[in-house]
Amino acid sequence: MLQENAQLSNNVIHRLPSLIDEYRAQNKTLDAIILNNGIADAGSNEPWLEAVVRYLLQYFPRIVIISIIDGIPEFVGNGNGFKQSRLQNFITTQNHYNVTRIDFAKMCRLLRDSDEERYKALRERYPDSSLLWPQVDKMMYANGTLLEKDEASPKPHGLPINWANYMPRVKKTKTAHYPTNHPPWTTHQYVADSVLYTMMQLLKTGMECDENAKTIGERRVTKPSLSEATVADKAELKRFFVCQKPKDTLDARVNNVVVNGTKSNEVNAREAPVVVTCGDWKWITDERQRSGWQSEVPGSLIRFRLRVGEIPTISLTYMTSHAFFGTFQVSFQPMFKPNSSLQELTSCNDVSKFENPALLPSVQLEGRRAEFSLWETVIFSGKLDSNDGRVNRVMKNIMNKVEERKDIEYIDMYVKNTRSNLD
Repeated sequence: MLQENAQLSNNVIHRLPSLIDEYRAQNKTLDAIILNNGIADAGSNEPWLEAVVRYLLQYFPRIVIISIIDGIPEFVGNGNGFKQSRLQNFITTQNHYNVTRIDFAKMCRLLRDSDEERYKALRERYPDSSLLWPQVDKMMYANGTLLEKDEASPKPHGLPINWANYMPRVKKTKTAHYPTNHPPWTTHQYVADSVLYTMMQLLKTGMECDENAKTIGERRVTKPSLSEATVADKAELKRFFVCQKPKDTLDARVNNVVVNGTKSNEVNAREAPVVVTCGDWKWITDERQRSGWQSEVPGSLIRFRLRVGEIPTISLTYMTSHAFFGTFQVSFQPMFKPNSSLQELTSCNDVSKFENPALLPSVQLEGRRAEFSLWETVIFSGKLDSNDGRVNRVMKNIMNKVEERKDIEYIDMYVKNTRSNLD
């Protein structure tokens, strides 16, 4: 599965180059792909979905893209104007690129509002109930008592709970927050059935089958070329790119070795891809197989060494969450030939420099969010075209040094845990 839990389109797009390389190495093409990123993308107003679609169509022109609109209340219609505007943007993007849409929000509205007798009969039989996707963001006990607070446990106080106002009654069996974002297995089954039905209909249409699934003719369908026109502003969309052939990649799912440089500043420690230079940074993976580097001690430093070109662009993906997460600072040090192995590591003695932009330009990023656990991606571009002035200021400092030397080999990225003990 290309998309993991809580991943937005900005995470998906940066994994596509490896997918393309894998298929090309096997002399295969990608026939169909399912995009289900509406829940995570709903909180962002950036055109990453369009960037993903354009990227796929660029490398697989004949691909069938199936894009799912989730039946979350914000999309069904609960007065959230921002989420409704995001929904319209998704639909506009899907229509513009002739993407096959499975719209569960529309299905939920049909069940709720349609005057057709079959839907009215369902509403009369199950009054005030959601039949397709939970619309009440609460759980309830078997006696109908609502839980007033979000409860991750499947059995709070040892008692089973169900999705509130949802039919059929389904007991929660796994730990998860946000009932409407994590619907019961019956909703997942409806999604699976709808995807399979849609794919079968696409095959029947493409093969010109009759109602008995017998082929009555053949025709070669010519798919239109990728449109030059875009939904988002072209200049804006250019910022949301992915490097097809990155010079270097450090992936927590692969690079699980962390060198402890706090006790040694030898050349082998300096040349390691990932080095802890102060504090307690460590590699971890959680019960959902989400891997990353984590620190509990404020002031801790970890360094990532990346091979770069003359105009470096660095993509940083990190997890944000409502639970026990905090802020961190990112700084860069360009390393030039032939001395990239000679410069000493930034250590605990240098932590205070992060507070002085003249000594060590840095960007502070927020790892906390009001709800959910979601990935974020920041692009540090040597073209200085970010819409974040802080990012451009840091990269401007690097580019000034690059212009002076012209022989950049690596960039050392330092991440400092700036979370307060009071957070």
